Amino acid sequence: MQTENAPRYGLPDVVTHQSVFEAVCEHLIRQGRPSIVLDDECLYRGPDRTACAGGCLISDHLYKQEMEGQRMNERFIAAYLPEAGHVAPMILSLQRVHDSQDLWLDGGEAFDLRELRAELRSVGTQYGLILPGILADEAPVPA
Repeated sequence: MQTENAPRYGLPDVVTHQSVFEAVCEHLIRQGRPSIVLDDECLYRGPDRTACAGGCLISDHLYKQEMEGQRMNERFIAAYLPEAGHVAPMILSLQRVHDSQDLWLDGGEAFDLRELRAELRSVGTQYGLILPGILADEAPVPA
């Protein structure tokens, strides 16, 4: 059973570069930390309902424990997120941001939000997207 404040996972209703980018950015900023286990292995679904950049796009009814350990790549996206195939390269870029240990603080207990935002802005700029306000360095973290 999902509580009112629990994250809602899945693709946006309309799958565009902009909508997926905004959904992943909001998710990662709100979550504030990577989705990992103690050995620094990234997880599609981690402790305390955390999710990685690609994992937050997989709805709960599609998620399977067997996905863990599978590499996020275009084949994975084609299998589990076929509606997002046209934005797969951007999803992979966002996943690389999540997985970058250079952005982790305290062994993965938190993201360096200033650096995370900078990396996400870089991805958005690369794809010619409108950068959402949540990526401004001074923006508050949504509750």
